[in-house]
Order: sequence, then C-alpha cells, then structure tokens
Amino acid sequence: MSTQHEALGYTSIAALAADLEQRRLSPVELTDVLLQRIDTHEPQLNAFITLLAERAREAAKEAERDIAAGRYRGPMHRSEEHTSELQSPDHLV
Repeated sequence: MSTQHEALGYTSIAALAADLEQRRLSPVELTDVLLQRIDTHEPQLNAFITLLAERAREAAKEAERDIAAGRYRGPMHRSEEHTSELQSPDHLV
C-alpha cells in the first residue's frame, strides 16, 4: 500500500468527503484502501464479527455512479441505507 493510501486511514471524514465530492478520490479506491487496512489489522484487533467486503465494494461502485451523475449526498453518502443492517442481521442467514 502506498504512503498516500496509508494516509487515507488517518484522514478525517470531512476531508475525505470533500475529496469524494470533488472527485479527487474514488469511493471504490477509498473502500479498497480501508478494506486492506481491515485485512491487515483485523487479526490483532478482532473487531468484526462479519465483514461484508463485497457488499461494501458494490455500495462504493454505486456511490461512484451517483457522484458522477451529480448526486453527491454528503460525507456519509449511502450509509443511511445500510444502518438497519447494523440492527438486524436477518439478511445474513
């Protein structure tokens, strides 16, 4: 992982949101970098019960399409649609 990509893990959501909105950063690129960080640190942290990496990548691709079409929704773009998954994991069974 490049130094530039490593820095994304320490960048504020506000700064990342500005880069996403201005299309200096791709949601897909950001998702891949963060999933790589999870892959690297998860064995020591044991922070996830279930990691839905492919679903995250699909959501990032959809967000990228939205942003390209001028439908940027703010720093938590598309996250509001997935919060119910945090409360009810029935879709995983």
